[in-house]
Amino acid sequence: MTGCHTGFLYGGKFHSNYPPEKHFTLNKMVLHPTLHEEAGRYMDAVKLADREEMQIKQGIYSLLDGCTSMHDLRDTLPEALVSLFLELSSLDRTRPEAYTILSNPIKMHSWRVISDVIFTRFASELIS
Repeated sequence: MTGCHTGFLYGGKFHSNYPPEKHFTLNKMVLHPTLHEEAGRYMDAVKLADREEMQIKQGIYSLLDGCTSMHDLRDTLPEALVSLFLELSSLDRTRPEAYTILSNPIKMHSWRVISDVIFTRFASELIS
């Protein structure tokens, strides 16, 4: 997506790579109408990514509740996340993934949905 070098106005909001505290000094040009469709798709993707990030954080927080050791972390987290940490991946799994919430059907259902999101994002990162 292209625009002016400091940022642009679209959808009633200013978008820029500069930190928010710098926005008041930047040139705020309205995004050219020919870019609105592309900007809309981009903003939809950003909203989805933000929503998924929040869901992932909530899901992981739910899993980590009750963990008191590195081995607890290793056992409750999915392999996709464990593989990111050498300290965890060097440990053997002794309990099933998400063992901390196995007795809570509501949390388990939510975790299954969130773990699919994690796996999809992890796979996307590996491919790109």
